[in-house]
Amino acid sequence: MKHILLFFALAIAISCGSTKVTENDFEGKSFNASLKVDPSLTSANPAAAGFLAMAKMRYDFKTDKEGIFYTQLGGMSAEQPFKWQLEGDSLTIDRSVQSDVITTAEKSFSEITRHLVKKTENGFELVNKNARIELRPNESK
Repeated sequence: MKHILLFFALAIAISCGSTKVTENDFEGKSFNASLKVDPSLTSANPAAAGFLAMAKMRYDFKTDKEGIFYTQLGGMSAEQPFKWQLEGDSLTIDRSVQSDVITTAEKSFSEITRHLVKKTENGFELVNKNARIELRPNESK
């Protein structure tokens, strides 16, 4: 009887798998991103919501806790460096990194954001009070 209970406990532990997020999940990896913004933030400006839906975004997380955030909308594109840090299930992204590429308008964008990280079937979900970012591994990189 003990062996049967041990077998079931082991089977349950294996089937559940680990949902813990580690730095290895991000280091040296590239993710396509889609942004889901709280509707109350875009209801006053539906055009902004449309632009967000059409934008192509990618996060490249380097192994030195730095990265590049790429955005593309039609023929226009931009890249913005960032620093990142994972603490437990929280990912902090600091966009205040100095670069010649960053414009004044981009600097006014919330420079430091903290997100709850959740593993999903297709990658990760970053959640904060204003938005949800879905990250899917970039297979082309």
